[in-house]
Amino acid sequence: MLGLGSAGCTVDVYTAPPPPVVIGSDNGPVIDDPSVVAIDDEPPPDERVYVYDPGYPPGVYLYGDYYWYNGYRYPRQVFIDRYVSVNIRDDRYSDAEQNREMGQQIEAKQRRKYARKHAGKPNAEPVAKSDAERGPRSDAEPLAKATPPKEKNKDKADKDKDQH
Repeated sequence: MLGLGSAGCTVDVYTAPPPPVVIGSDNGPVIDDPSVVAIDDEPPPDERVYVYDPGYPPGVYLYGDYYWYNGYRYPRQVFIDRYVSVNIRDDRYSDAEQNREMGQQIEAKQRRKYARKHAGKPNAEPVAKSDAERGPRSDAEPLAKATPPKEKNKDKADKDKDQH
C-alpha cells in the first residue's frame, strides 16, 4: 500500500474568488474599513467622474478624494489598494469596454434617481461632504468684493460724527 506522503504528491486546492458586488444590491460596503462611510445623498451627477478602467466595477465614480460605489464612500487609496487591485488580480471587471457600456447604463439610472430625489431643490449638495471638502462654490461672492462689517460700522460712525 502506497501512502500519499510517500509518493511525493502535492494537492492544489482551488478556492474561487468571491463574486463581485452587484450595483444596486444591499450587500453593504465592499471593503471592511473604518474609513468607509455610508452615504444618504450623493453628489450631483455633473460633478461625478465615472471610472471605466479595468478593476473598477461599473457605476463607481470619483468625487473629491473619494470613490463612491454602491451607497458608500471610500477613501481613494483604500479603494484602489483593497478592492481594485484584488479585482485586477482576480480578473474581475477586466474588460474596459464592457465596463463602459454597463457603467453608462448605471450612470443614466443614477441621473434619473438623483433628478427625482432632488426635484425642485436648487444647488442640492451631497450630505457626506463638508463645506471645507467642497471648497468655494462657483456662485459664491468673491471675498474681495465683500465689505467687512468693521468698515460698515466705521463709515456709519464717521457720518454720525460729521452730523454733530
